[in-house]
Amino acid sequence: MIQLGKYEKYLIEEFFDDYRAGTMSQHTFTRRVAFITGSMTAAAAAYLARPEGGEAGPAVLVCHENRGLTPHIKDVARRFAKAGYAALALAGLKATSAFYGPAPDLEKVPGIKAAVLGIYAELDNRITGALPALRDALTATGVRHELTVYPGVDHAFHNDTGDRYNEAQATAAWNDTLSWFGKYV
Repeated sequence: MIQLGKYEKYLIEEFFDDYRAGTMSQHTFTRRVAFITGSMTAAAAAYLARPEGGEAGPAVLVCHENRGLTPHIKDVARRFAKAGYAALALAGLKATSAFYGPAPDLEKVPGIKAAVLGIYAELDNRITGALPALRDALTATGVRHELTVYPGVDHAFHNDTGDRYNEAQATAAWNDTLSWFGKYV
C-alpha cells in the first residue's frame, strides 16, 4: 500500500472537495489522484516570464496552487516580471513565498535552505492550525522565516479570478512578498 504524506493527503482532500462541489470533473479528479498516488506519470509544464529588456537578474520560482498551471498563475509570473524578477528558477533558490499551502512534514524542516515567507488565511483552519509547530521548527533550525496570517480571509484570497478574492489582503500579501524577495533574493 502507498504511504501518502500530509501534503498529498491535503491535495486529495482539496480535489475531492472540488469534485463534490461540481467544480472538477470526475476525469480530472481521477487523473490528479492517480498522479499523486504514483499510478501514472505526467510531463511537467512550466511558464517563464522575464522582465522587459531580458537582462539577467534575480529569479523566483512560482509554485502553483492545487488547480495547476492556470491563467491566474501565469499572470502572477507576469506580475513578478513587471517587478523586475524572472519568474522561474530551479537552481540557487534563495527565498520562497508559500501562499496558503500546508506545512511540510516537520522532520523535513532542517533541510530548508531558503528564507521562508508563509502567507496564510485566517479562516483556512486546516492550514493555520499547524502553524505554531511549523514556526517552532523553523526557529529551532535557524531558518529565516516569517509566517503571516491575514485576517478575515479564506484559502485562495490572492486568486483574483475566484470568489474568495480579497483585494486589500491580496495586495498586502503581494507587497509583503515583494519586500521579502527584495530582502533575500
